Amino acid sequence: MLKFELNAYYDTDLSSVYFNDFKNENNVILDSHHCIIFNNGSKNELYFKKSKLAKMKKEQLQELAENLGVIYCGEELTKVELIEKLFFLDNEAFYTKALENNCLPPEDFTILGYSQGDFVQVYQVGGSEYSQDYLTNLFFNCPIYAVLRVYEIEQGVFLHDTKEEEITEFYLDELLANIYEYDKNEILVNFKIHRVDAFKDINEKYKIDLEKEIKKYLEENLPEDPSYK
Repeated sequence: MLKFELNAYYDTDLSSVYFNDFKNENNVILDSHHCIIFNNGSKNELYFKKSKLAKMKKEQLQELAENLGVIYCGEELTKVELIEKLFFLDNEAFYTKALENNCLPPEDFTILGYSQGDFVQVYQVGGSEYSQDYLTNLFFNCPIYAVLRVYEIEQGVFLHDTKEEEITEFYLDELLANIYEYDKNEILVNFKIHRVDAFKDINEKYKIDLEKEIKKYLEENLPEDPSYK
């Protein structure tokens, strides 16, 4: 006889894996409400252009340098010295100091969670590589894990003689357009066995249509609202 085993849930472990992969594969500065991403090798590029600094008044440079913590409050420097202090800040140093001293420039966008106070201001330095939807899912949502395994069970004369062998498995989450948005009907509509000949012997042995049997099982057993694990 055949046995079906279905697992379908929001996978918190997989969510952590995706988030850690994102951190490891990118140059980022993170805290509870900020995500600063350095794209396209921009981490070590200079933040300021010397020509822009030269156009600023000494008082403006003084205030900027003090706000960033580049100089002590009230420290007297010439305009040239102030420009030199600021000019040699690369992107990483600038955003680190700006974050520490609460003087960040306006963010590119803000992503929101589900509770009051769940938000992250996103900065993409060196170009935009990640969408708002992608980062919202990464920070606040869990992907769906859905797999169906099919076993063939051969019962012996005695209970301990029973043999169970996995025939195949179907990753149902791959049928979803967005793995962060579960839709039972989308899985049912898209499910199809592409290698029909591979299960010809099973169909003949049990006088069934395996694809129809699986669809019937999924209709009855796929959750309407998966749990979190």
